[in-house]
Amino acid sequence: MKLRVPGYYKHFTCIADKCIDNCCFGGWQIDIDEETIDYYDTVQGDFGDRLKKYVDKEAGCFKLNNGQCPFLLNNNLCEIYKELGPEHMGLVCTQFPRFTEYYGNIKETGIGMACEEAARIILNDSTPFILEETDIDEEEIWGEYDSSLGQSLFILRDKIMAMLDDTSLLLTDKLCVILDMFDHLQNMINSNDYDEIRKFCSDIDLIEDIKASLLKQDTNTSIITSNGNSKPDNKVIKDINMKIWWAYLDLEPLNNKWQELSSNAYGYLYENNDEVSCPSYDNNLLELYFTRLTKYYVYRYMLKASFDHNLTGKAQLIVSNLVIIKDLFIFKKERDSNQDDKKILMDIIHIFSREIEYSEDNISDLYDSFIFDDVFSCKTLTNAARRI
Repeated sequence: MKLRVPGYYKHFTCIADKCIDNCCFGGWQIDIDEETIDYYDTVQGDFGDRLKKYVDKEAGCFKLNNGQCPFLLNNNLCEIYKELGPEHMGLVCTQFPRFTEYYGNIKETGIGMACEEAARIILNDSTPFILEETDIDEEEIWGEYDSSLGQSLFILRDKIMAMLDDTSLLLTDKLCVILDMFDHLQNMINSNDYDEIRKFCSDIDLIEDIKASLLKQDTNTSIITSNGNSKPDNKVIKDINMKIWWAYLDLEPLNNKWQELSSNAYGYLYENNDEVSCPSYDNNLLELYFTRLTKYYVYRYMLKASFDHNLTGKAQLIVSNLVIIKDLFIFKKERDSNQDDKKILMDIIHIFSREIEYSEDNISDLYDSFIFDDVFSCKTLTNAARRI
């Protein structure tokens, strides 16, 4: 099997007690694998008694103490690590914030934005996106992986990453391309037209397509169809963004920090009778960080369509997430105009990821909203994308 990881992956190490928003608190359920639970059952003495007290064997997780792991010490270090060694920590504890997906004979691993150190590394990575590949001794895992679709999407993903790395193009135009292209391919997926999918992914030149669209020229593979290059007015955008927010506010809140931030931001931006002024901020920084965030989303989610055949949903997730994150940034910047833009963005993206990406139920509920709520149509989201 081949292991693929992003170029920045090798730079990640847990910063342990230096972590401000520790992954051991915040109300998350901390799962424990069966092998580790069985070992904890054999530990003797006072520490063994504490393990038995705070391990929920039936649910396969720790019993939280005031929303945090009962084995988190006052210095933000792990008591299990201290008492038993790292080899006896559960898989979730040793692997977080890493995520892994298997595509037949390919294993892809990355680091998630829910970890503040991972977010710092990804958002500050100035190099073009690359995947480093090594051979590993693991069995291939095929499961429900649709290899015919997956092979085409791998080709297309490389082209999307090259497009996102092209600094001569604006992110808004790139997002519109992704929305239109994924929606176009979704029709082929629904028709099981795999030969046409393969041909499209092989032939498309995304950078040429955007430039031709900006010059209002036709190309043989043009997939920009929504709204041309026009930007809708503020009232239209406010209505779209407000409806996007409804889906996110309906999700199960995992911690108080997110609940307070999201409700306050929505109230200020969309329930405030006064006209909301946009604070001044570094547009170039926002463009840079949002582009890197988009690359992260494309890497983490796009190929999942080779399992669920929902490629449009991946584009909807990317654009909707960016809409919410930008609103949160505007809200935080308005509240504290002197705070550093980079710090505000880093904090928001990290908090947002903890709440949304690391809850399978929340991701699933969003995908349901994308299907049933008209505001998430690719045409409507293209309007939203043009104002990100």
